[in-house]
Amino acid sequence: MERKVHNKLVRDNIPNIISNNCEYYDIRILKNDELEEETNKKINEELSEVLGAKTKEELTSELGDLFEILLLKAQIHDISFEDIEKVRIKKKEKNGAFDKRIFLISTADEEYVDYNKGCVTCINGSCKIPFNEKLGYEDDGKPTGYYCKGYKSVYKK
Repeated sequence: MERKVHNKLVRDNIPNIISNNCEYYDIRILKNDELEEETNKKINEELSEVLGAKTKEELTSELGDLFEILLLKAQIHDISFEDIEKVRIKKKEKNGAFDKRIFLISTADEEYVDYNKGCVTCINGSCKIPFNEKLGYEDDGKPTGYYCKGYKSVYKK
């Protein structure tokens, strides 16, 4: 004798699957104001399962579940898959994709670099460039001020 409490949004055929397994179920249809919250919970559940997947097959299955619930989220807000795809392509054209695996460590404005007299490697003391190579000079040989060549390799403008 067992009763399991689920209290979660499920796919449309789950009640039939439960019946076919000779079990009973208790359901209700969510009201519009409940659907958003339950969809968000389901997105978190499915995302957690994606992150916990161990095999390619498991990951593929969990990504399919996540994609399905994301489509519901879009539908709730009257957003079509085509709308999403248009925005995705536009963002990809403007900002790129994730193909190059770029990991942004930090950014700095000129005021920060000038104030700290160099790049973050200078500031934290791990810069390997000798100090005399960090000074900028005019054509006549007069110093123009501090300029870290490492700045270009660490912070790119």
